[in-house]
Amino acid sequence: MRVVKTLSIAFVVVCACSAMAAATASADLFLASAAGLLLLASADNTQAFIFHGNELKCTALTAHGVTALRSLDQHATVSYTGCKASFGGGTVDEPIVALYLFLANGTVHILKPILIFVLNTIFGECHVTVEAQTLLGITYHNNASGDILLLANVKSIKSEGLGPACTYSLESGGTYTGNALVFVHGGTIQWHA
Repeated sequence: MRVVKTLSIAFVVVCACSAMAAATASADLFLASAAGLLLLASADNTQAFIFHGNELKCTALTAHGVTALRSLDQHATVSYTGCKASFGGGTVDEPIVALYLFLANGTVHILKPILIFVLNTIFGECHVTVEAQTLLGITYHNNASGDILLLANVKSIKSEGLGPACTYSLESGGTYTGNALVFVHGGTIQWHA
């Protein structure tokens, strides 16, 4: 009787481990050529945000992080520069810095609030705060050169505004569109579904 019971427990453990391995094997992953490589991203095209019906366009972005050999997610600090607002002709003098956790399944976590300060507007200053939140809308395409094209079409972004140019209560109608080339210094990175 003990042998049957022991074999039953062993069978259950093997089945559970096999199910976990299958789930991991089928999960979307980032695969790098080596761990610890410096992850970089850049874009020299328009990154467009819309908050409370007002557009903010940035002409470039840069990003950095550190890679793992196999990972379900990737931390990245992203800086947006060359930003101008449609409301009141405002500009953003300092880079807009965001801390993200990108999941290989297309989800992105904004890990801490993003602060946007628009100045020199006709109507006065504007402070937009993008809440820490989880969003969908990221897709990845592998390039033959060993890097990834990240495409963002993110909707339902929560934000609130304060200041003469843009006071509004917390709402979830914000959007973000743009793309970036993700690569690693001295190696390759690819996305696998």
